This record gives sequence, C-alpha cells and structure tokens, in this order.
Amino acid sequence: SSDVCSSDLRSDEIVENLRREKMQEYFNMMDSDKDGLISAKKIDINPLPTIAAEILAPVLIEMEKLRLEINFEEFYDAVCTLFPVF
Repeated sequence: SSDVCSSDLRSDEIVENLRREKMQEYFNMMDSDKDGLISAKKIDINPLPTIAAEILAPVLIEMEKLRLEINFEEFYDAVCTLFPVF
C-alpha cells in the first residue's frame, strides 16, 4: 500500500506542476508590459481563453478591489486559495 501512496503523491505533484505551468502561461499572457507584475492598470486579459478569463475573474476582481500589483507567486497563491482543486 505504500506504493499506492507514493504513486498518489507523484500524480499529485504532476497535476500541481501542470497547474502551475498553466497559471504561469496565463500570467505571462496578462502581463502586458512583461515586467513580471500585473495590476488592474497593467493587465491584458484579451489573450486569455474565455474559460480561463471566467475562472480567474474572482482573483482579478480581488486584485482590482485591493489595488494590488502582484507577481506570479502572489497570483498563483491567490488562485490556489480560491480554487484548491483546479
């Protein structure tokens, strides 16, 4: 049964890595001036697939409300907090 656990851990890690890569891709699309930061004033959601824009809307709305300028790690933390399973 320990094999099952380690295999579950590995698959969780793979899923997590895929999720992180996809969020990095979306972040890069939205980073209009490529400075590694997004904010309500400096963001381009047009390149995002519609479904991604809809899913990420709560994060982006919160960022705008709080007038935040965030880097990828902060963006990723916010996505993981709002969507523990994505």
